[in-house]
Amino acid sequence: MVREILQISVGQCGNQIGKIFWQNILEEHQIAYDGRFTGTDIRRVEKLNVYMAEIDASKRDKTALLSDAVTECKTNPSDTAASSLVPSHIRYVPRSVLLDLEPGVIDSIKASPMGPLFAPDFMVYSESGAGNNWAKGHYVAGAEIIDEAMDCVRKYVEDCECLQGFQLTQALGGGTGSGFGTLVLNHLRDLYPDRISCTYSVYPSPKVSDIVVEPYNALLSIAQLMESSDETFVIDNQSLMQISSTILKQASPSFEQLNWVISLIMSGVTASLRFGGLLNGDLRKMATNLVPFPRLHFFSCSFAPLFVAGQGQYTNWSTRAITEDIWRDDHFLADIHQLDGKYLSCCVNYRAAPDDVSSYEVDHAIASFQDRESDHFVSWIPHNVKTSIISIAPPHVSQCAALVSNTTSIKSVFMRVSASFALLFKRKAFLHWYTNEGMDEMEFIEADAKVRDLVMEYQEKQDAIYMPPSPPSSDDEMFAQRMKHKNEEEKTSAFLERKLKKLQRRMEKETKMKEVEEKNKGKSVFGNINNVKRRFEPKFHQRPRPNPGGSGGAGGPVVKERAAIVWSDDEEDELDDEEEEEHEEEHEEEQEQQQLAQTLPEEQAYTEEHYDGDYNDNYAEVDGDYGDEGGKEEEEEQQQLAQTVPEEQAYTEEHYDGDYNDNYAEVDGDYGDEHYYDPNAQEEEYYYEAEDEQGTQAVYHDEALPATDLDSTTKAKKKKKKKDKKIKEIKSDAAVEDLEQDDLDFLNDE
Repeated sequence: MVREILQISVGQCGNQIGKIFWQNILEEHQIAYDGRFTGTDIRRVEKLNVYMAEIDASKRDKTALLSDAVTECKTNPSDTAASSLVPSHIRYVPRSVLLDLEPGVIDSIKASPMGPLFAPDFMVYSESGAGNNWAKGHYVAGAEIIDEAMDCVRKYVEDCECLQGFQLTQALGGGTGSGFGTLVLNHLRDLYPDRISCTYSVYPSPKVSDIVVEPYNALLSIAQLMESSDETFVIDNQSLMQISSTILKQASPSFEQLNWVISLIMSGVTASLRFGGLLNGDLRKMATNLVPFPRLHFFSCSFAPLFVAGQGQYTNWSTRAITEDIWRDDHFLADIHQLDGKYLSCCVNYRAAPDDVSSYEVDHAIASFQDRESDHFVSWIPHNVKTSIISIAPPHVSQCAALVSNTTSIKSVFMRVSASFALLFKRKAFLHWYTNEGMDEMEFIEADAKVRDLVMEYQEKQDAIYMPPSPPSSDDEMFAQRMKHKNEEEKTSAFLERKLKKLQRRMEKETKMKEVEEKNKGKSVFGNINNVKRRFEPKFHQRPRPNPGGSGGAGGPVVKERAAIVWSDDEEDELDDEEEEEHEEEHEEEQEQQQLAQTLPEEQAYTEEHYDGDYNDNYAEVDGDYGDEGGKEEEEEQQQLAQTVPEEQAYTEEHYDGDYNDNYAEVDGDYGDEHYYDPNAQEEEYYYEAEDEQGTQAVYHDEALPATDLDSTTKAKKKKKKKDKKIKEIKSDAAVEDLEQDDLDFLNDE
C-alpha cells in the first residue's frame, strides 16, 4: 500500500526550493516535463506515488500492467521497453500545494518548462504581501487566504489512500515563510493531528542577511515549530555560503546554486521513501529513531559527495571516503561544530547500485567511526545510528550518502538567533511594526523564553551521564542464600524485623528534627543570636567621655571603637554544642570561685574580676602556676604605698597596678606621661578585657575614684615601671624595621 506525502511550499524561498526539488525528483525517476515515464527501470516508478499522483488511468489497469512489467524485468530486464511498462496515457503530476502572499514566484513557476505539471487550482496566493513582517503574514494577510489553502490540502488528502504526512519548505527570515508558514502548520496540526509534519526551514544568518528584522521573524517561528512540527531540518544560510565558497569553489553563488545544494539533501533524505532497498524507512520510522524527546526534533543534515550541477562524473569515491565526509563539519547544512555537543541519534541513507555497496561494508564503516569518535555520542543511547541502503544509484554519481543527525550542537543556531533578538528587543527597535498588526510584547518575551528553554534542554541532555548498574556484591549473594533456606515463618519474621528497624530509625530522625526546631525557635534569620561574639583588639578601651586637653581633640570625646559581630551559621544538624559548653564552663568557674572564697581568709578573698585562670590578668595569682610569689610582692607594694600616701588616698589593688590595661582612667593615652584624675569624676564606668578559652569578652567594673593626685614618689614608681615594660615590649619585637618612629625615639632617650 502506497503511503503518500504532500509537499507544501510557502513563500518566495520555499517555492524556489520546491521547484529545484521537483526537478531532481523528475530526473531521478525519469519523468519528462509532460508527466510521462521515459525510463527503462520499473523500480523507479514502484513507489513514485509517494510524491506524485497519477491522472487519466484506472488503478486496476495500472496494477495489472505494473505486475506484468515487474515479472518481465526479473526474467529479462535488458529487453524491457519503457512503452510496455507504463501506458502512454498515464501522467504523473507532483502532489504539491504552492502558497504565497505575492504572485511573483508562482508566476515564474508557471512560466517554467515544468509549469504544466502543477495544477493551477492548487496555487494559492494574494496580492498584498507580508512585507518581511511575521505578524502580517501570521495574523493579517495570511489569515485571509488560510481557508482557501486548507481546502486545497483537504482535496489532496481525500484523494490519498493512506496519507503519511506533510512536507513543508519555508524560510524563517522573511514574513511569508515564517508567519504564514507557521500558520499553515498550526492548522495542519489541528486538522490532522495523527500525521507527521516535516519542515525544511532555512534559518537566517548575520553574515548572509538582507532583512533587518530577521531575528524577530526567526525567533517567533522557532517557538511555533517547537509545538507544531514533528521533524525540522535546519538549513543555515551561512553554512550554504561556506559550502559554495570552500567546497564547490563558487565565488559569488546565486540563489539557484544555493538551492541546488539544498535539493541534494532533500533527495538524499527522501530517497528511502521513494525507492525500495535494504533497511528502508519512512517519515514515522525516521521520527521514531531520531527524536528521543518531543521538543528535540531539530535535525542537522549533511551530504557527500558535494558537487556542482552537471559535474558529478568527476567524483568517484568509495564507501569509506563518503562515510568520513558526511561527518565533517564543513559538509553540514547548519553552522555547527561537533565539539560543541554530542550526537543523540543519527540516520544514514546510502544510495548505490547493489554491486557497489554492501551492508557489511556500511556497518563496518559506521562502527569504525563510532569507535574512533565515541566521545561525540551520548553514552545513554547505546545504538543511536540507523542505516538504510537504497539499491538504485543516483543520476549524477555512482554512490552517495545523506546523514540526518539529532545533535546537541544545534543549540548554537538557536543561541545565535536569541542573541540577535536580544540586541533588537532591548531597545524595542522596529517593534511598532509588529504591535500595529495586533501583536503584544508578551508574545516576544514568551517566544524568547521557549527558545532559551530549548537550549537548556539540549545542554542538559548533552551533560547527562549514564551510570551502569553495579554487579551484585557478596553480601547480596549471602543474603539470598540465607533467605533461600528459610521457611515462610522465618522469612516473615525477618521482614518484620527489617521494617521495625527502619521505622525506629525514622522515629529517631523525627525526634532529632523536633529538638533542632525547638532550639532554633529563638534564632534570628542570620543564625543563633546567642552565639554572637565580640572581637576586641588587646588594647585599652574606654567609654566616650569629655576629655579636657587630651588626645581626643579640643574638648572632643574619645570615641570607642565598635566591635565586629560574627554570626554563626544556622544549620539543622548543629545542636549548639559550643553554647552548652560555654554555660557549663561558666557554671564550673562560679563553683570554683565560691570554693576559693570559702577556703581563703576574708582579707584574701578575691572577687571574680580579681581571679581568673588566665595568666594575663592583673591580679596576684593564688595557685602559683605563673608566679608563686606574686601575691606577696603585691601585698608589700600596697603596704609601702599606704605608708607614703595619706590614708584617704590609699588605693586598693584593683585601682592601681603597673599594667596599662588596669581599671583606672587614663586621660592622655600615653604610656610614659603622668596620669591624673578628673576631680569632677564621681561615678564612672571602667572595664578591661579578660581573655579566656571561649574568646574575648568585656568585663566592666564600676568604681568611684577619689579626686586627688598621686604624690611624686608614687608617680615616679609608676612611670619607671611603665618605661621598663615599654622597653621590654619594644626590644622583644623581632622586626625592627616595623617599629614606629616614636618607639625608636623612646629607645634612644633611654
